[in-house]
Amino acid sequence: AGGPESDCEEAPRPPPLSDQMAAIVGVQRATRFRLVKLLWRYIKQHELQDPSDKRFINCDVKLQKAFGQERVSAFSMSKFLGPHLLSAEDEDDEEEEEATTAVVKGKSGSKPAAKLAAKRAPGSGGGAKAPKAYTGSAELAKFVGEETNNRFAITKAMWAYIKEHSLQSIPGDKRRIVCDATFKKLFKVDEMTAFSLAKHIATHFPAKVEKA
Repeated sequence: AGGPESDCEEAPRPPPLSDQMAAIVGVQRATRFRLVKLLWRYIKQHELQDPSDKRFINCDVKLQKAFGQERVSAFSMSKFLGPHLLSAEDEDDEEEEEATTAVVKGKSGSKPAAKLAAKRAPGSGGGAKAPKAYTGSAELAKFVGEETNNRFAITKAMWAYIKEHSLQSIPGDKRRIVCDATFKKLFKVDEMTAFSLAKHIATHFPAKVEKA
């Protein structure tokens, strides 16, 4: 009834979290979008972002146990959440990436829980669709922090980098991107436009061979 809902308050009918994740974020239930926000609050409170590259998170002991990784990229973190959301509700991959990107930029069930968690666990083979094999370049994967064919996620990572490194440096023309050493090495150009970024990303994916 009163003011805006606090992140510490329980949202109505959200999915239950695993005990491991609940101990990290401090709530027993959360939607996937809200869980991303709570995780980012935890990451910032404990200063876990790599100071030399804020796209990466150096996991502390709790996050290492939850994710099974010592270091994860900001844009791949959402893929580790499945086993900790004990509900049949799934959200679209692009919505997860959008939630992550929003936090990086500073913007603000039908099956038993145990069975569903086992199904979502990596390598469980419980009927989940296997991700498509990565088809991009090694250089692009290194920049993004993971091997992903998701152009939405890749573009978001590019724009987060562009803004963080002030590559829209021409006064009065935000459409032009002046490449720094990293972008020059990645795209082999000194300058590009916002509208041509997708074309440059596409150069890191081989052309599809048409079937006869």
